[in-house]
Amino acid sequence: MRSSRHHYSRGGRHAGLCDRLYIHRTHVAGRRSIDLVSTLPVAIPGLVIGVAYLWAWIGIPGGLYGTIWILALAFIARFMPDTVKALSTSFLQIHRELEEAAWVCGKGMLGTIRTIVLPLARPGVIASMTLLFVLAIRELGSSLFLYTSNTMVMSVLLLDYYEGGNLGRTAAFSLVQTVLLGVLIGGANWLSRGAAQGSVARTG
Repeated sequence: MRSSRHHYSRGGRHAGLCDRLYIHRTHVAGRRSIDLVSTLPVAIPGLVIGVAYLWAWIGIPGGLYGTIWILALAFIARFMPDTVKALSTSFLQIHRELEEAAWVCGKGMLGTIRTIVLPLARPGVIASMTLLFVLAIRELGSSLFLYTSNTMVMSVLLLDYYEGGNLGRTAAFSLVQTVLLGVLIGGANWLSRGAAQGSVARTG
């Protein structure tokens, strides 16, 4: 469970960052179409995504079915719109004059992204990662068709306890999940404040 959430958070973060940087920091033709396509999964129910991934991979020998990777891919597809919209706000707040100043000082595009854009967008990145984890830990629809005994996620385990009549375990596990989310959100707020203050200090 922990491993699948970790891989999903990292995969969702990298996919969302690349998508937002491509759309908001380049002038390549077709970037608006990619922006539109990246928001389409919000209209697709989680059950449909789960069934689609099941049909796509179950018949392929040595494929992803039965591994944590298919869960990670399904979660990325399910919550990509939430990722890109959360990151868009952060990138739109960064003025292009800062990047142009870095270019004048001799920085290339990758160097500018690494030293200017990403540090300033760090609070938004932390917030989007926290949002993704909260959404993923509650996701049940797509997980029902893709989990196995070795890749059972928290939402499916809670449902299994409840249907098995283990109300005590269900309540205890729900409490653990709530405490975990509370600690995560508190830690993310603390990190966001520290990142925001550090960004202000560097730009000042």
